[in-house]
Amino acid sequence: MAEYTIDSNGVLRGVTLEGETSITLPSNVREIGEFVFTEDISIQSLTLDNNCRKIRNKAFYNNKTLKSLTIGSSLDTI
Repeated sequence: MAEYTIDSNGVLRGVTLEGETSITLPSNVREIGEFVFTEDISIQSLTLDNNCRKIRNKAFYNNKTLKSLTIGSSLDTI
């Protein structure tokens, strides 16, 4: 099961995958922080909950494995 590092403001700061290639972020994630899904994270599919409102700069920096990103209707800043 994936492990998430989420700060007190709901910003996702890190993800540790345990073999998963597809994840849905927890509902308490309000933003995806910088460099969370970089080249070190081998994820193919990511789904954002409707509570996620922002994807910060370089959140997916140099990630070459992500093929599908499903965003919720609340996302207003990329």
